[in-house]
Amino acid sequence: MIKDYISKVEEGKCSAKEIKLIAICLILIGIIIGMILSPARVFTFGSFNGNTGSLTTPDLKKKKTT
Repeated sequence: MIKDYISKVEEGKCSAKEIKLIAICLILIGIIIGMILSPARVFTFGSFNGNTGSLTTPDLKKKKTT
């Protein structure tokens, strides 16, 4: 099937629509293969300079009542 299509392209019997469709399919296949084979990236946001950025409020110091 593929050999028949290749010979059809070489002979110039393909329409412009077929060539555009094949080009789009090859681009999409390349993008999918690239996404599958690419390494996973881990992003770190922030400087981690000692600020933990906790969302809890600090405990209030208890006043001594004497």
